[in-house]
Amino acid sequence: MKRKVWTFFYGSFVNPQVLSNADVFPTDAQRGRLDGWDIVIEPRATLRPSDEFCVYGILAKASHADLDKLYSKDWFGFGAYLPEAVNIAIGNARYVPAMCYISWEMEQGFLIGRIDFSGDFLYCCFFPWILLHEPWN
Repeated sequence: MKRKVWTFFYGSFVNPQVLSNADVFPTDAQRGRLDGWDIVIEPRATLRPSDEFCVYGILAKASHADLDKLYSKDWFGFGAYLPEAVNIAIGNARYVPAMCYISWEMEQGFLIGRIDFSGDFLYCCFFPWILLHEPWN
């Protein structure tokens, strides 16, 4: 059995179909929140430190081989994603140490936290079904 590590997925990787297209099938998935960071589009999604925002995503277990499939190559010339150690909030008072992959090489893009996420726009466009319902396992 391959060892699996807690990993925080954000952006398009919260969609299990996107991960399955890469032949990656994380386990023990649950909603999570990364405080002190914001999603930026530079032109692909990555994270930047933020004093006022947090990032919602999926906390799940994945093998190192699976993580290499997703992050070991600079697929589109936008810069490599490197692992960072983070603490992910789940539930009301529990934090789980996890890996989170971030690209520090992309040029400055726009910060998602600055967009008005009100009403149905938020739920239809930025929070896929997986974040609103029970996790996939």
